Amino acid sequence: MSNALKRLQILRRERQLEEVDYRALLTRVTGQDSARGLSDAQLLRVIDAIGGGDGRSPAEGAVPAKVRALVWDLYQLGAWEGHPTERAIAAFVRRQAGVDDLRWLTPERVSPVVEALRGMLVRAGLDLPSRVQPKRAELLLLAAQVRRIEALGAADEDSVRLVRINAAIEIGILDQAERRRMIAENGARIRALAVSRASDV
Repeated sequence: MSNALKRLQILRRERQLEEVDYRALLTRVTGQDSARGLSDAQLLRVIDAIGGGDGRSPAEGAVPAKVRALVWDLYQLGAWEGHPTERAIAAFVRRQAGVDDLRWLTPERVSPVVEALRGMLVRAGLDLPSRVQPKRAELLLLAAQVRRIEALGAADEDSVRLVRINAAIEIGILDQAERRRMIAENGARIRALAVSRASDV
């Protein structure tokens, strides 16, 4: 057994890959559903796809959390197709970084994912600084949501609410629970307005 095959087997156990997921990964990367007979180059591509090219363990904590937070912001701006399920996020990560699981993103591989999500946010009207405190990020998101609702043709009942939100943002009187409640309400309103607008076309 080659060193690359041994390394793949170790990574497979460490990552606790189910048989079905392991076979799907092999097929996607090499076109074969078995590691037997694969060249060292093919095995190394599989190891890299798992995220073990540098021997690191799966990313936990900050990297997946950052990606999920950016996706959630997109969802609350109506700029993420459907609900941001783990499966949908994983599919996005696979397209951007070629990694099958968000937990396997290394710091080097997370960059194209984060940049793509930030680009989508900018197009949706939210330009977040790279290092921003959570409270500031929530206030920026609220302000972007207000602009988005107005751009989608907010109804009269939205106008009063939007003025109140803008005033609260300016004064800075919103606590965390209130900010998050408003973000969720605005997100639902944006998605409803977008659906209504699409059905009018």
